[in-house]
Amino acid sequence: MRQINVIEKTSLFAEKIGKGQLESDLEAEEDDVLGNALIKMRDNLKQQAIEEENRNWIVKGVADIGNILRNHNKVNELGYEIIKSLVPKLNAVQGGFYTVKEEDGNDRYSRKGSIEQVAAFAYNRRKYTTKTFEFGQGLIGQCALEMDIIHRKEIPNEFVSITSGLIDEKKPTDIIIVPLISEGKIYGIMEFAGFDDFDDRHIKFLKELSEIIARSLFNISTNEHTLKLLNEVNKSQERTEKLLANASEVISIYDKSGTLKYVSPSVEIILGYEPNEIVGTTDESRVSSEGFSELKEIFKKLDEFPNETFTAQYTYRRANGEEIWLETTGRNLYNNKAIDGFLFNTTDITERRRAEEQQRERAKMQALSENSPDLIVRIDIQGHFSYVNPVIKTLTGIEPSVVLQNSLETIELDKVIVDKWTEFKNQLEENPQPLATEMVFPTIEGEELFMEVNCIPEFDTNRELESILYVIHDITDAKKAEKAIKVANDKVMDSINYARRIQSSILPKDHLLTAMFPKSFMLFKPRDIVSGDYPFFVQRGDWAYVAAVDCTGHGVPGALLSIIGSLLMQEIVKTDPNAAELNDQLHAKVVKALRQGEEGSENERDGMDISTCKIHMKDGTLEYSGAHRPLYILRKDHNPEEDLEQFKGDKYPIGGVQYRGRTNFELFETKLDRGDRIFFFSDGYPDQFGGPFEEEKKFGPKRIRKKLIKERDFEMPKMLESLDTTISKWQGDKEQMDDILFIGIEY
Repeated sequence: MRQINVIEKTSLFAEKIGKGQLESDLEAEEDDVLGNALIKMRDNLKQQAIEEENRNWIVKGVADIGNILRNHNKVNELGYEIIKSLVPKLNAVQGGFYTVKEEDGNDRYSRKGSIEQVAAFAYNRRKYTTKTFEFGQGLIGQCALEMDIIHRKEIPNEFVSITSGLIDEKKPTDIIIVPLISEGKIYGIMEFAGFDDFDDRHIKFLKELSEIIARSLFNISTNEHTLKLLNEVNKSQERTEKLLANASEVISIYDKSGTLKYVSPSVEIILGYEPNEIVGTTDESRVSSEGFSELKEIFKKLDEFPNETFTAQYTYRRANGEEIWLETTGRNLYNNKAIDGFLFNTTDITERRRAEEQQRERAKMQALSENSPDLIVRIDIQGHFSYVNPVIKTLTGIEPSVVLQNSLETIELDKVIVDKWTEFKNQLEENPQPLATEMVFPTIEGEELFMEVNCIPEFDTNRELESILYVIHDITDAKKAEKAIKVANDKVMDSINYARRIQSSILPKDHLLTAMFPKSFMLFKPRDIVSGDYPFFVQRGDWAYVAAVDCTGHGVPGALLSIIGSLLMQEIVKTDPNAAELNDQLHAKVVKALRQGEEGSENERDGMDISTCKIHMKDGTLEYSGAHRPLYILRKDHNPEEDLEQFKGDKYPIGGVQYRGRTNFELFETKLDRGDRIFFFSDGYPDQFGGPFEEEKKFGPKRIRKKLIKERDFEMPKMLESLDTTISKWQGDKEQMDDILFIGIEY
C-alpha cells in the first residue's frame, strides 16, 4: 500500500512538472530513486528558468543601450542617456559617466591621465556637476588605474570623503564602478550608487556593456579627430566643404564586370567595411538577389548608354549583418582617364524608407478609421484631443473639428463620457499596458449604448507614454442578447432545480438501505443536477429488493425516465416477484409506457440497464437478475483460487424493441453467509476516463475487481471513502462522463 501511495504521489509530482508547475513539492525518502531524480530535475528546471530570465533581462538591456548608441554622436548627451537608462534598470539612485584621457606610462601602475565627469543623473533628474580626477585618485581614479570593476558594500564611516563623484551627505550602501575598456584601452567609466545591493546579474550586464560603450566612445573620438584634421588641412575652403559633404555618401568605381575598383573611406562609417576588405570583389554577397540583379542591369545600361545616369534602390547587408536600404546613382566615366570606370554615388536611405513606410501605414490606418463603424479617439497625456473619426458626430452631434479644438477639461460632452475617458487615461498613465473594458455611452438621442473600449498606449522614441488611442465598439445588441440568454438560462435552471426536488422526493434515501443492511453504502454522484441513474430499495416482510438502475442518457431526459422506472418498480414489487420476474415486468411496462413499437415512435431504443437483487434478510437467500450490469460477491471465507464471484446478467436492456428475439431475464440464486459482501453499480464508474496523462483510458471493471479484492478487509465506510477518492483522483481535471451509482452490502 505504501509503495502504491509513493508511486501515485511521484506520478502526480511528475505530471505537475510536465505542466510547468515548478513550485510543486514532493517529500521523497533517501531510497526513493525516482522521486529524488524528479526533485533534482525540478530544481534544474527552476534554475534554468532563472538563468533564462536573467539572460533575457541582459539581452533586453544591451539592445536598449544599443539603440542609444546608434542615436547619439556627442559624448555628453550619449553619457547622459546611458546613465538615465541604466539607473532605474539597476535599481540605483545615482549614476555618473566619465571620459578618460590617458597619457602613456612605463607600466600599468605608472599610467597617467585625467578622468572627467560629463554626465550625472540622480533621483530621477539630471545633475549638472563637473568633477575631474587623476589616475589613482579616489575610487574613480583607482578604477581607471586598475582597469577593473570596483564593487563596495557596507561603506564604512571612514570612506565618507571618498572622491567618487556621487557621494554627498547621505552615504549609499552599495557602489559599483565600471571601466569602459576595448582592446586593452580604457575610454571611460560608469559609476552607480544605491541603497539596494547590486547582484551578479547587474555585474554581468555591466561587463557586457563595457566594451560596447567603449567602442562607441572610440568611434566618436575618431570621428571628431578626423573632422579636426580635415579642418586643419592647409587646402582651399572649397575642397574642405566638398569632403565634408561627401562624408554622407559612399563614392565607388566599378569595372564593366561589376568588380569594385575603388571605394571612398566613408564606406567604413556608412557600411561598416574597410575599403581594402571589399575592393576587388563584387557586391553579390552583400546585396539582396533582387538588388544585385538591378545593379547588373545598371552596368549593362551604362555600357549601352554612356551619356545617361541610372538610379536604383536595394537592400544591403552591412558588415555587422544589419540590413539597410541604399540608393545609388551610376555614371559611365570610362572616358575620364582618372576614373576609367562606372562611378556610383551611394547614400543610406533606410530612415527615409522607414518614414515613407510609416506614412503609408498611417494613411491606411487613417482611411480605415475614417470609414470604421467604431468610434476612434486619440488623446495625448495632457488630455488634448489629437484625432477623432466622424462617428463622434453620429453619437454626440459634435463635429470632429470642434472636438480637436478641445481637451478633456473643456469638451462639452456628457459628463459620464468625460469621466470614464479620464479614468481610463489615469489608469494607463499609472500602468501603460493595453486596457480592455466596457462603459455605458449616452447618445444625443437620449439612449444609452453599451460600449466595449480598448485603450491602447502609444509611446514616443524614448518609450515615454505620449498618447492613448481609444477604440470604442458598440456591443449593445450583444449585451441584450447576453441578457436574454441569461434570463432563458435562469428559467431553464429553475426548471431543472425543480425537477431535482421532484426526483429527490421520489427516489429512496440511503438511510433506507442502512435500515435494512446496517453494513452497507451507496456512492451516488450525478453528472448533472438531476440524474439518469437511480437506486431502488423496498422491504417486503423478510425480503429486501435492492437495485441499481442506469437509464438511457443523463441529465433531464435520464431523470424523467428514472422517475417513470422508479414508480413502475414500486407497483411491481407489490406482487412479490423474484428478481428476474421484476425485470421482465419492468421491461413490459417500460415498452408500454413509452409506446415503443408503435408507428411514429421516436424512442425505440430508450430504456435502462439494471442490477436487481432480492435478498432474504434472515436466511441469506440471494436472487439476482441483470440487464447489461454484473453482480460481484466477496465471500468472507473465500477460496484464494476463486477470490471474487461474478454474475454477468443478460446482454439486453430493460425497454426498447431492438432485440426482437429476446427471452425472459435469467434468474441466478445463491446463499450468503454472514460477512459476505455484494457489489453492483451503473456504468458511470467503470466508464470514467482519466488516469495518467499518457494513458487517457477508462477505469474499467478489471480495476474495480482488483480494488474490491485488495480492500476486502476495509470496513464498509472506509471502502466507500476509498471508492470515492479513487475515482476522483482518476478523473483529475477531466469532465465526469456519466452519472455514478455504486452500491455495496455486507450481509
